[in-house]
Amino acid sequence: MIKAFINPHPKEQVEDGQGGGGISRVITAQGRWLPEYGVEVVDSEEEADVVVIHAGSLVRTDKPIVAVNHGLYWTGDFEWGDHFWQYNGAVIEALRRAHRIVVPSEWVAQPIRRDMRKNPIVIPHGVEFDEFEPQKENGGFVLWAKPRADVVSDPRPMNELARLMPDISFLSTFGRPTENVRVTGVMPYQQFQEMMEGAAIWLATTRETGDIASREAMARGIPVVGFNWGGTAELVRHMETGFLAEPGDYKSLAYGVRYCLEHREHIGEQAREWIRANYQWKALMARYADVIRCAYEEDQYDTDITVMVPSYNYAKFLPEALDSIDAQTFEGSIQVIVVDDCSTDNTQEVLSPHGRYPAVEVVRHEYNSGLPATLNTGLALARGKYVIPLDADNLLTPTALQVLYDALESKPWLDVASGGLSLYSEDGNHRRATD
Repeated sequence: MIKAFINPHPKEQVEDGQGGGGISRVITAQGRWLPEYGVEVVDSEEEADVVVIHAGSLVRTDKPIVAVNHGLYWTGDFEWGDHFWQYNGAVIEALRRAHRIVVPSEWVAQPIRRDMRKNPIVIPHGVEFDEFEPQKENGGFVLWAKPRADVVSDPRPMNELARLMPDISFLSTFGRPTENVRVTGVMPYQQFQEMMEGAAIWLATTRETGDIASREAMARGIPVVGFNWGGTAELVRHMETGFLAEPGDYKSLAYGVRYCLEHREHIGEQAREWIRANYQWKALMARYADVIRCAYEEDQYDTDITVMVPSYNYAKFLPEALDSIDAQTFEGSIQVIVVDDCSTDNTQEVLSPHGRYPAVEVVRHEYNSGLPATLNTGLALARGKYVIPLDADNLLTPTALQVLYDALESKPWLDVASGGLSLYSEDGNHRRATD
């Protein structure tokens, strides 16, 4: 079995008196179901083959990292305090270091693709479906429930909707009490679930990243009425499992509540079936296990360092460049690839498989393609954990690869290590060192 250390650890996910949050429920599900798919959850980074981190919970490790991202604080759209920028910094650093990134929705994935040029894997949040019985009856109220109130988890849309619907009762953890709005305050998770059991409608006006609570409501057969944005837009099938109104359109939102109340039995059945078929943790965790397995397998490199040598009509320099690689004090394994960019000199003679460098892998372009294409050819063939380009008219000092390798291995959060540069004139006499 592959061994994974999860941070925070599933053993730490205990009730804190305020209810289990979304991240906690994902971690708990990982601890429960990953072993079913060949991933053993261990208690420390030292025991692990792969480290799984949530949000900005960084771990110092040289093991492959799977970052489970639960979204960022949208500082461009909302007024957050300075410490939220620090939270974002930790989350972004976790994404930067990760070998694989998992997100709960396409909405979360899009800015990571756009701004970080990384390609997250979308695995939606789930529920323990068998723990949610279908409702036998309901209290007829609309429920809005978040564990906190802030600029995103804003109860004011609930209050505005309640104002337009004085004949409908609303129950909310936060907001302004009125004749048809009762405010409970935050409560432990189990008490929250008991309150949800009586809801006629689940109100989802918050722009969610993954929204486990909406899934739990639907698993009970409770229709979801909400704004058509964030993760809610990906979860709810309009007028089939709930109703989606455009953000800020309270008249449409009110119509959605009445529509779902009128057709509640059918919509509730559709919602419950939608969750059963698509959002059970047991099935979704197989996809997490695949991501962990891929991160582990792709970290198993055939060699430690690949040295790529692009060359075009540099036959007179190639022997010295290759000799400088042979002279390395590096204790690990080295793959050497020379990419001949369709040279017209005696490069092929220098690189003859029966010559001085039989272990060197040689690729020859059919047409002269330029340096970027030549380097890309080398990268496509590289099998090393680390890759270094060495121009054919350059040399490596004997300890270069060992120094650079040690720097990257001792500080796995680094992306690049480079050394100094010494320049020589053609007669070999002049020398200038640069930083």
